Amino acid sequence: MKFIKTKIGFLVLIGSSFLGHSALANAKDLKMSNDSKYQLSFSINNVCSEEFGVLESHSINVIPEKEFAKACAYNPTHCFSKVYNQPNCTGKHFANLGFDTSSGNYYIRVFADADISVSGNEFNVLFTGPWK
Repeated sequence: MKFIKTKIGFLVLIGSSFLGHSALANAKDLKMSNDSKYQLSFSINNVCSEEFGVLESHSINVIPEKEFAKACAYNPTHCFSKVYNQPNCTGKHFANLGFDTSSGNYYIRVFADADISVSGNEFNVLFTGPWK
């Protein structure tokens, strides 16, 4: 009887690990593209985000889902990021991004009032603005 319980427990453990791998394979990363002259930085909960890092001028950053969830761990259903037009969360705060990571479905709300325009949908954010 003990052998059967151990075998069932082992099969459940292996099955759950396969389910975890399939969920990870379907995970989406956050992609941010910066087509402006500025280096952008991001703060979450008033702390400059290491996970988001600096988005260099005319470049693309891909933030893996695991890092994205880590950045928003303290408030996954209403995670807000402030966007700045200089590294280290300095310069002008020109946009806010909102995320809901609680169910694995992300959304982005963008509010911009600067010379940089911001657009996005689901897992993609595009910053465009002055080039010189």
